[in-house]
Amino acid sequence: MKQINLLMLVAAILLALVSGCGVGAVGLLEKAAGKDDSRPVTLESFFTGHKGTFVLRDLSNHSTMIVNEEQANKPLPPESTFTICNALIALQTGVAKDGNAMRRWNGTTYPIEAWNRDHTLATAMANSVDWYDQEMARDIGEERMTALLGKIGYGNGDVSGGLDRFWLDSTLKISALEQVDFLARLYQEKLPLNRRSMQIVKGLMTLQEEPELLYAGKTGEGKEVGWFVGYVTSKGKTYVFAANIEGEKEGNGAQARAIAEDILREMRLLPAKETSFR
Repeated sequence: MKQINLLMLVAAILLALVSGCGVGAVGLLEKAAGKDDSRPVTLESFFTGHKGTFVLRDLSNHSTMIVNEEQANKPLPPESTFTICNALIALQTGVAKDGNAMRRWNGTTYPIEAWNRDHTLATAMANSVDWYDQEMARDIGEERMTALLGKIGYGNGDVSGGLDRFWLDSTLKISALEQVDFLARLYQEKLPLNRRSMQIVKGLMTLQEEPELLYAGKTGEGKEVGWFVGYVTSKGKTYVFAANIEGEKEGNGAQARAIAEDILREMRLLPAKETSFR
């Protein structure tokens, strides 16, 4: 009897460790992805030369894996990952009708060539078009924006940095763990918004959709931070993730995405590197 009780205690302790917010969850998530984890993997090595974090949550059992917990809890400007929330609020308030909502380019020449044309909500999200997001935010207005950010629970909800740039190296801050919480509620359609708005934005985030794979994400970058956030459904299970890299000259969303995708491939949640995504 004592032996049985001891085994039950050990099992309970292991379950608590795996379900927590530490790197110890790696083994569980690798097994969930069908990976033979007999070879040890140090996920911190993917960040060599960078100060960054990667957070991955298995929505089937709510276990969360974290690389660099201190960084995962650090609030940072969301940069263009805020487009996800901005689009939700625009759709909720009627500022945007759907993914085809068109806005005309005003002729200003921007350093990013893709911005120098008319855009829909879909193409603006795909190209991180700041002017489109800024126009939407102005049309939403400070009162509605503040109220809905609070209702959604997005980061610190601080719009005091200016209605058309509070998310760009400014007052709005969100941590990688908060990004994962937000995206989990979006994926499960549990945000306090209408389902149509959530379904449209989920569709706009999609990077790849196949019978055995659904992959969605959004980059963001500012002066000293690069983001990549999203979710992946593989082998019938869904994982929500957020990655960022921070520091002088680290404002590179593409680099954050590359690191996140390398980790997801290592865990066999994405196909081999030869596969290209949108």
